[in-house]
Amino acid sequence: MEESLSIHNEKEIVCDNTTLVNILIITSSGGSGHLQAAKAISKRYKTLMPHTNIITRDALHHWLGRYIGSFFSKCWNKAQKQGNIKALGRLIALQPIADSITWFPLFCGCLYTLKKENINQIIDTQPIGTSAILVAVRLYQWLYHKEITIEKVLTELPTKHSIHFFNPIRRLSTTNRKILTLRTITPLTENNETEEQFWEKYCKLSSTQISSNPLPLRCQFIKLKKEKFTNKAFNLCLDTKNPFETHLAHKIASFSSLPLLRKKNQINLSIKEEYRITTLMLGGFPNQKTILEYVKLFIQEKKGNTTCDILFIFCSQTRKASIQQSILTLLKTISNYPTTLTIIPLSYQEDHVIAPIFKRSNATITKAGGLTSMEVSTLVTGKVWIHCEDQRTKKFFGSSKIKDGMPLWERGNASYLEKTKNASLVTLSSFPIKLRPYLLSQE
Repeated sequence: MEESLSIHNEKEIVCDNTTLVNILIITSSGGSGHLQAAKAISKRYKTLMPHTNIITRDALHHWLGRYIGSFFSKCWNKAQKQGNIKALGRLIALQPIADSITWFPLFCGCLYTLKKENINQIIDTQPIGTSAILVAVRLYQWLYHKEITIEKVLTELPTKHSIHFFNPIRRLSTTNRKILTLRTITPLTENNETEEQFWEKYCKLSSTQISSNPLPLRCQFIKLKKEKFTNKAFNLCLDTKNPFETHLAHKIASFSSLPLLRKKNQINLSIKEEYRITTLMLGGFPNQKTILEYVKLFIQEKKGNTTCDILFIFCSQTRKASIQQSILTLLKTISNYPTTLTIIPLSYQEDHVIAPIFKRSNATITKAGGLTSMEVSTLVTGKVWIHCEDQRTKKFFGSSKIKDGMPLWERGNASYLEKTKNASLVTLSSFPIKLRPYLLSQE
């Protein structure tokens, strides 16, 4: 994929280094993917186009108001933490109603921002209020005789299941749809379907409205994609958010024989070439019980295995470090803990930490969230196991036999990863079956 910014903006900056381009990035705080995409795009533009002025607005919190916006985001994030597939499905089913109810405040908020900040370009990383935003853009262009480009960034892998992005675009009037460009990658097509047919069928967009600009990934993911990982031994400097989190991470790691260097808000470790790395990342708002079950199963299967294993667990950031505390409590109850297994729980880490771990990992256990799936697709070279809820899972994993234990759009991401990364489905019940041959191998 070509690593360039939009041609329109590049030409404008090249022609006049003093030109100030005001770019509005619209995001939303339902989940973590939209926010992460907005941050990655903002950082990339500031690096490559220093005269760009970035204005970021959270559609939920800035334009709907603190209380209404917080209500919507809390509903979504709570369902994510609980792994409540039905609740997430109901929230997506209510999207047309929510778009209607919130249309006017989103329209007013967008129009006000366009005028106040003198916006030249919009980059929208979320699916909320598509119609309201486009009408605001058209009215602003008519009132002030100013051209504005608007690009919607698809923060899911493009499949027929990306309905929360595609359906609002399909519902647009022809006039509104004409001014929109969709940034994404090659879609997952079926039954000899062409890319042009895919975009017409699911979005009513022509191929000329599809942009192949870079995915909204953090800089280190793009950089490491180009580099060969010839040396599997490297040092890691892990950040912690407070001394308590540092203490918990060090206590958990101390159950193993791997030496760590502990500082106030930092942990340093040296990874040798022979170490096997497994990464567990279940989204920005992971279910604590699910993480603990994976830890239990990993320890159980690890007993008697002499290979040095490191299990990195990405936890959501909390002041009380609740998941880390629960992991420590669990380890204290286990007799004959395998000292060749080092468990390292991490809260939010910058891309210079996460990207090398992803690329070096022998196996990655992940949910099929949009941005995570993009990162996995870009960088992971080891095994990819996609977590799915046990009680709702069918026996098969494939594009023709759909997965029921995950939200619809994650099913699409999972199918995309199955085709491009040879990913396979894993549940808490099937995890030991997948894990045993992996631990016995010399990968």
